[in-house]
Amino acid sequence: MLKNKKYQKVVAITGGIGTGKSLICKVFSVLGALVYSADDRAKYLVQNSVILKSQICNLLGDEAYDFNGNYDRKFVSQKVFEDDSLLKQLNDLVHPCVKEDFESFINSNSNVPLIIYEAALLINKDVVFDFLVWVDAPLELRISRVIQRDKRSRDQVLAIIAKQPTPSQFTEIADFVVVNDNTQSVLKQIMHIKNELDLTL
Repeated sequence: MLKNKKYQKVVAITGGIGTGKSLICKVFSVLGALVYSADDRAKYLVQNSVILKSQICNLLGDEAYDFNGNYDRKFVSQKVFEDDSLLKQLNDLVHPCVKEDFESFINSNSNVPLIIYEAALLINKDVVFDFLVWVDAPLELRISRVIQRDKRSRDQVLAIIAKQPTPSQFTEIADFVVVNDNTQSVLKQIMHIKNELDLTL
């Protein structure tokens, strides 16, 4: 990636499923930051990138897309969830496309002081960032949130969590931690981070 201008900062926000990353990003957006959702863009790219669609079909078969050319998330999820090797190969196709897309996003918004990069699974090599924010929440609260939001079973949610990075993998390297547990003031925590970031701009 091209190096950011000195006055621009890229902040990566990540956390496990159900921790409430999107809420944190919405607050940052209200405070003037520009948010890039890696997950949303990945969904767009698997549907609209001709090259990526071809690569996915070569990897998973033509069934990865339905008769109307729409990405079949259910088929793909079932195909890769129990096969770590296949999941890695799929990620190795998607992540570089997201990285390139984000680089274009950065270059198109070079006048914006604060860029937020939101990602459920942050791979260090995927994006160059200045600060890392880890969003955390108690396990039972995370499970409850996902069950209500996605209509999944408890076992399904636990299976997803088991495949994601553990909090300890990030809390030690994160510049900031936001605890989104419905008891602490999320806004207060974010304002503290924003004030710290403003000092570096």
